[in-house]
Amino acid sequence: MKLICVNAGFYNTKIKTLEREDIYESKVQTNDDASRYIIDNDIKYEIGEGKRDINSKFDNNVHMLCTNYGILKHTKHFDVVNLMLALPMNIYLNREFREEYRKKFADKTISYTTESGFKTAIIKNATVYMEGAAAMLLYQQQFPDTVGLIDIGGNTVNCAVFRNGR
Repeated sequence: MKLICVNAGFYNTKIKTLEREDIYESKVQTNDDASRYIIDNDIKYEIGEGKRDINSKFDNNVHMLCTNYGILKHTKHFDVVNLMLALPMNIYLNREFREEYRKKFADKTISYTTESGFKTAIIKNATVYMEGAAAMLLYQQQFPDTVGLIDIGGNTVNCAVFRNGR
């Protein structure tokens, strides 16, 4: 099972796996000539160009396309994925929203065409953490004691203290 961490921020989408990381602007636009794209419902969306959408993350097509694109760029065809998602702390603290956001991704199969060709990824599990926590959890072995974490985003700043990875 492949672990993929996604922070679909209002300004940038950050993807981290154990092998590599990627960052691109959380923007999409239709563009038949795009070189970095995802095709959804026969529409070719260019990733990283166009408009931002800083409205709710729940029903946000920009963030969904950017997240799915990132997952597919870091998987092989039919990879099974354990997905770690991030939300700003003010949204993360709303348990109801956090659970609905998790359910939106958990136990789903996504299939899209990108510039790499057609691919399917099977998202087995999805866990939601506050922004910044996903990075900390990936490096937990390197920081076994107490660590203060400050995540400065486009719209929010999150601060947290981790003790023994918790």
